[in-house]
Amino acid sequence: SLKEISFPDSLKEIGYEVCCSCKHLEKVKWSKSAPIIYSSAFHFCNELKDITDIDSVEQISKNAFCKTGFTSFKIPPKLKRILYFAFSDCHNLRVFKMTHLPEMYPDVFWNSENVQIKCGGNESVKEWAKTEHMPIVESKLDEFLADIDIKKPIAD
Repeated sequence: SLKEISFPDSLKEIGYEVCCSCKHLEKVKWSKSAPIIYSSAFHFCNELKDITDIDSVEQISKNAFCKTGFTSFKIPPKLKRILYFAFSDCHNLRVFKMTHLPEMYPDVFWNSENVQIKCGGNESVKEWAKTEHMPIVESKLDEFLADIDIKKPIAD
């Protein structure tokens, strides 16, 4: 019946399947010191729609968010790789926001038929999406940055 969990920032590693099958989990506050979301960490968390404090995450492992309830997801700025099936069977996932292109393993979005890639004009993300036959949501960079809560610099 767990609905929310907050991992303290002192945790440097949070193990495999840490919340696997927590079917009622809706919100997670990640440790700012844990750079990897390990395999199946939130697998079968059908109600999970919000994870915060993932800016320092460098890897999202196999099946990490498989069968979650996300409707949108923004990759963290330091993300280097997303492993196999990380977002598979995410039937509610509509928008996947990417400011850069991390290493993408095959089948990241396996059986997640509604995902569209929002790239804010990043050409490498566009090319990857085209190669993977993923629909792309075009937006002006200003709109994209506002949408992901990044403030654009003030011009002189």
